[in-house]
Amino acid sequence: MSYVTPVMAITTAIISIAMDPWHEVRASHFFDSPAHILRSILLMLLGGALAFFMVLTEYVLVSVTSAVTVTIAGIVKEAVTILRLLCFSSMIHLPG
Repeated sequence: MSYVTPVMAITTAIISIAMDPWHEVRASHFFDSPAHILRSILLMLLGGALAFFMVLTEYVLVSVTSAVTVTIAGIVKEAVTILRLLCFSSMIHLPG
């Protein structure tokens, strides 16, 4: 499994370089000032850290308990996500 991650990262980088409009990054309001650049980088690092610790927590949980525990936690997470969507659906502005 540890051999797959570098291959996935390199493949994603190549596809991103080929398909994403990198010339538009400078025009984005997320990167138009040093403060916005710092904020964007910190938010990306925060998301990466959260994802890393979620995977680490899942690994430790499975090694200590069983996969059934993770399955039940996943079902509860999906239920909470749906309930949260229903509670805050008035805040979502869909086009159309």
